Amino acid sequence: MGYRARCQTFADELDADWAKVRIVMPDWHDEAYGNPFSGDEQRSRPRAHDFNTTASFATRGYFMPMRLAGAQARRVLLEAAAQKWGVPIT
Repeated sequence: MGYRARCQTFADELDADWAKVRIVMPDWHDEAYGNPFSGDEQRSRPRAHDFNTTASFATRGYFMPMRLAGAQARRVLLEAAAQKWGVPIT
């Protein structure tokens, strides 16, 4: 659930057609993909390297990073297309 929701958040920022999106699970690598929202039982200290993708727990932790990444990717793609076609971004 959480993994799909993160992909949907990213795809939504790209304005992608969800029917054409393919989800590919990355290799397990806590240091690269650790959940930024993960913490101890009281949620007072984040654990830097926790690849916890438990349902909405991961969705909350990755929501803003995925939105920002999707928006940045969209901007890069728009700029590249506009430059190639010699038109302004509108």
